[in-house]
Amino acid sequence: MKFIKWIIYFFTGISFIILLFIVLDTFIEGTKLFKHYPVSEFISGEKWHPLKNIVGILPFILSTLYTGLIAVLISLPISVFVAVALVFYVKNNNKLMMTVFRSMTGIPSVIYGLIGFVFIVQGFEKNLNMTSGETIIGGGILLAIMVIPYSLSTIFETIRKLDEKYREVSKSMGVSQEYYIYKLILPKSIYGIISGIILSFGRAVGETMAVIMLIGNSKVMPTLFSKGETLSGLIALEMGSAEIESFHYYALSGAGFFLIIILIFMGFLFEYFLKKNQVV
Repeated sequence: MKFIKWIIYFFTGISFIILLFIVLDTFIEGTKLFKHYPVSEFISGEKWHPLKNIVGILPFILSTLYTGLIAVLISLPISVFVAVALVFYVKNNNKLMMTVFRSMTGIPSVIYGLIGFVFIVQGFEKNLNMTSGETIIGGGILLAIMVIPYSLSTIFETIRKLDEKYREVSKSMGVSQEYYIYKLILPKSIYGIISGIILSFGRAVGETMAVIMLIGNSKVMPTLFSKGETLSGLIALEMGSAEIESFHYYALSGAGFFLIIILIFMGFLFEYFLKKNQVV
């Protein structure tokens, strides 16, 4: 057992060192930009012309937030509904169905992107008479499908544990199932639901390939039905053409650092609400 424990500690330490290296490297490379370019202009600027030494990431920040928020707004009610159904109405098969949902996380994002392009992008063009179906909302819809397993898993486990804790007491008091679910279990599941929101939002913000295939990758201020480009998409599409240690390279590193800050913040929030959920 001690050997297994040391193996776990070893790989945990390796993972931490790799994460620390990524964060420090991105910080060092990203902050080199700010020696020559104001942070405020970098964050609030609306134009991206690195060859002219003009770099503003506001359109990319907004595209990232819009697609992430759309994904959460769509996936959250679905996840809560499915979690309640699995715990209270499909008890006999809920383990099998959760296995199916969790297996969705193993599907390559490029496959999601291909399916999204066929059904969402082309569906918008055919049914809404749009000249281009590549839109922010289309990317958000696809992300919603991709993040459902993450939010569902957290919410399902929360509701299942609460049901095990309060089921016998509620039965002894003669409480109806509807009252039990909507007045007791769901209110007490709030921290688990918030954890699911944060986890799915963080997953949506970090997604790259599937979003690239759906939102058009235009460097403009985005609206729901316009094209756009996310921070991760910007880095993925341009890093290969940026000369090492050039202004363009440092600008992309700065965008990467900003993205990592968002993801780390979401990670801390998730852990905080997950601990609050365990207390309940």
